[in-house]
Amino acid sequence: MNECVKVENLSVWLGEVEVLKNVSFSVKCGEFVGIIGPNGAGKSTLVKTLIGEISEFEGNVQVKGKIGYLPQHPTVNREVPVGVRTYVAMPLYAKKRRLEPPDWSKVELILEKVGLSAVEGRLIGALSGGELQRASLARALIAEPDLLILDEPEAGVDQMGRARFYDLLDDLRKERNLTVLMVSHDIGLVFERCTTVMCLNKTLHCHGPTEKISPEEIKSFFADFDLWIRGRSHYEKEHRI
Repeated sequence: MNECVKVENLSVWLGEVEVLKNVSFSVKCGEFVGIIGPNGAGKSTLVKTLIGEISEFEGNVQVKGKIGYLPQHPTVNREVPVGVRTYVAMPLYAKKRRLEPPDWSKVELILEKVGLSAVEGRLIGALSGGELQRASLARALIAEPDLLILDEPEAGVDQMGRARFYDLLDDLRKERNLTVLMVSHDIGLVFERCTTVMCLNKTLHCHGPTEKISPEEIKSFFADFDLWIRGRSHYEKEHRI
């Protein structure tokens, strides 16, 4: 498989604080990478660097193809009367020089794919947390990205909605050979859903296939962090540690 992301010796300073130090990794096309680490580990800084929001850094960052991005909390003003179809179509408007109607058949297809055809006539502010997350996923996918970056997408979504969301994401990844990078605080979720795991805390502590990262490595790495506690029960049950 070809590499779609390559990062070499990345260091990022925010003011006088070195947030990322000498981070190097590559991601192959079609991988589902889970990025885990404690609060303040530099996960969001890494994401912002990959999507181009942070442009001042040391090292080399290469990303091939188009990027779709789903932030932790999609910005939605629930008082503004924007319909679901329009919300999802907005990236298509942004690509046009003139204000022309988007390809609504494309919008309807992606809404069907994420299971929101029944609510496409609603206002975006009337959606539940899980529905809003799927609508935001549809919006991130409408421009057909090669790489999808998710920043803690499970936040604010109930357990049933979360399972449906990740089933959908895995189907789309396999169907489109989509590459996915996901920041998460749920270790159990990462080891259940992702093909690859990255443990980040300012620098990269471990990176490899989920089945080859030993339980001892993870437990040692997160021994002093509440992050380990949140994902521990599922992970210990699966790995008997």
